Amino acid sequence: MQLNKKGSSLANLVWRNLPCRRGALHMLRRLGRPSAYKRLYFEGPFQVPIDGQHSFAIHQNNRYGIETELFWRGLEEGWESASINVWIKLCQYAQVILDIGAAEGLYTLVTGSIRPEACLLAFEPVPQSAVELRRNLAINESGARCFQTAVSDYEGEALFIQPSAHSNEGYLAQSAAQGAGITVQVTTVERIFQREQLRRLDLLKIDVEGAEPEVLMGMGSLLARFKPSMLIEVLSDEAGHEIERQIEGLGYLFFDINDDNRNGPCDLRRVDHIRKGRCLNYLLVQPEIARQIGIG
Repeated sequence: MQLNKKGSSLANLVWRNLPCRRGALHMLRRLGRPSAYKRLYFEGPFQVPIDGQHSFAIHQNNRYGIETELFWRGLEEGWESASINVWIKLCQYAQVILDIGAAEGLYTLVTGSIRPEACLLAFEPVPQSAVELRRNLAINESGARCFQTAVSDYEGEALFIQPSAHSNEGYLAQSAAQGAGITVQVTTVERIFQREQLRRLDLLKIDVEGAEPEVLMGMGSLLARFKPSMLIEVLSDEAGHEIERQIEGLGYLFFDINDDNRNGPCDLRRVDHIRKGRCLNYLLVQPEIARQIGIG
């Protein structure tokens, strides 16, 4: 008998929630990673080790396979492994940390475990992703604060366009003519700084699907004043050029991060200019911080 789409989805849900499934996959993981591991996942939370002393819990949703990668491959080989590795080092020198475009909260969860005493603010405009983020923060009893808002260079409301209803990616529309979407709140880093009465700005992760230059513009004088370390997504040469223009003269070093071993070793490579890189992320950091984390 062939199941229809609804019946098939229900069968998959029942299968993923079988009481024995989680335990069986944990036992299987001890024996090694099977070739078909991407199809082997379960519903519910699991623990992700960071090092011998730190770990965090995360709920499985498998929309992008991130959690499945973490379960089977760990932080050292899983999602954005090189970016996560350098982020962990940066957190140890940061007191005020912003995760802009937090999605389900992987970077926020890592930060909360490594640096629980830091002031940690996470921003995610997509309602479903914000729900997942809050759920992950709750099971970790994290002190991080979550804001369901987009960050750009203005305050107000905007239409947020998503590729699909189940996507946690998207972009702020310039006009309603760009297509259907959801209305989201928009703010700036400068306004966040004022509203939260912050006294410094040390570390930012900025992943906003091409609008990273607008986030920097919305920092106002804070960028030059604090020169925070930044893990920033660069999706095009044009975006890279604009980011470089905005930080010109501030003494930043640029590191192109490769998180995909199909492009060669997962590592950081110092470059002279910011353009579309080997993968997605760049590290922008001051020389003294680069030396502290061992890449200067």
